[in-house]
Amino acid sequence: MSTGQPRCAQAASKLGGAAAPPVRIWTGSTRRSRGPGPAASSSSAPIAQQPAAPGATSDRSGSFGQSYGDLSSEQRALIDGLFQRAGAILGVKLDPHQRYDSAPLSSRTTFDAVSNALLASTLTDRTSGQPLGRTIDLIDHIESVRGQTDGATSDRQFRLYVALKPGSRERLDRASEFSRAMDNTLFHEGYPLSYRQNNGYPSLQISMSPDAVRADIDIDYRAGRFPASLVNGHFTAGNSDVRAGNLERHNGRWSGLVNWWDGVLRSLFVADVDVPIDAPQVFPDIPRAGSKTIDVAVDDFLTSWLVERKPDLAVAYLDRAAYDCLAERLDEEGMALDRGLAPLQMYVRMKAVADSLGPRQSLAGTTTGVRLTDPALRLVRHKRPDRYSIFGVPSAMVSPGSSRRLAFRHASSPNAIRNSSTRS
Repeated sequence: MSTGQPRCAQAASKLGGAAAPPVRIWTGSTRRSRGPGPAASSSSAPIAQQPAAPGATSDRSGSFGQSYGDLSSEQRALIDGLFQRAGAILGVKLDPHQRYDSAPLSSRTTFDAVSNALLASTLTDRTSGQPLGRTIDLIDHIESVRGQTDGATSDRQFRLYVALKPGSRERLDRASEFSRAMDNTLFHEGYPLSYRQNNGYPSLQISMSPDAVRADIDIDYRAGRFPASLVNGHFTAGNSDVRAGNLERHNGRWSGLVNWWDGVLRSLFVADVDVPIDAPQVFPDIPRAGSKTIDVAVDDFLTSWLVERKPDLAVAYLDRAAYDCLAERLDEEGMALDRGLAPLQMYVRMKAVADSLGPRQSLAGTTTGVRLTDPALRLVRHKRPDRYSIFGVPSAMVSPGSSRRLAFRHASSPNAIRNSSTRS
């Protein structure tokens, strides 16, 4: 197996192989929360949407957001869609009530706070004064919910990632309640188009992808005044965490949010009947050897995938650009990439490869280093050339935004994009 081959179509086909049989897993975190407040755990539980039933109304109860039964009809519609999509990938039926109630505490408080603000924020045409609906009506479905995530930067925690309905950007451009802000450059990677809610803090921030198809939505509870914002303000994760002393601020703008989480000492995780107890419960946000050198990272990627047979750990090494390659492969097979559940789709295919190889004691005899003849590729020397090859790929060979850009996360920045791929 070699790394460095820039043609992602080859990489995707080798990773995917034949159509994989269903693998029954769920991606909710198994970690226990450490108590109420900002120290509570944990990783994100993905959540998605389906259309609400005709005539459905919002019916919040006093413990709004704590459990599935307490959610409004609009919120339940957002939740239900994810489990239908995930179940279709895994070949199982997932109970949204059970899955939401067993989700990590910080994921539920994040969903609770952001969806409450979206429900309460209306849009008005700045010229005609005509209503444009609620902000939540811009969302087609939710791709994932990010709660507190160990090792992640502040702009990758306490937020919703969504797919937008057509025309959402135009509606925000017309709305008097939002203003187009300076483009995101250092933060909100992949979502440069920034819209902020007017009239001070707290405020919703909707950061869109360049094509305005997807968005990153969070609440900024504190103003970005330098340098205080670097300590416990706008540029910290607590800026978007409602539990971090922000409930009063929240209800000062959007009413109806009840503090139910202070009495929750830990999240309960109930196993689905159809899901094996040894199935992976979460895809790590940071690769296991992500802070190591490239050769150590590649070795860990291959070992976790093919020897340990834990492709959930290997998936962590694949960044967003890698899924463009998977999208090409799925399209060839008459299927479509689900951006919110792409790691799950990749896991299923990688698991099929590991299962087909069977138990392995090491990479010896499992993978073999391959020399590529393209003179533009630079061979990287390392200790295991018999097991895999690593090549440096010139940036000129990989155009930004192209599906030929396969991302491998490692070294000094876990989010850095390296032009690497695998070929078996």
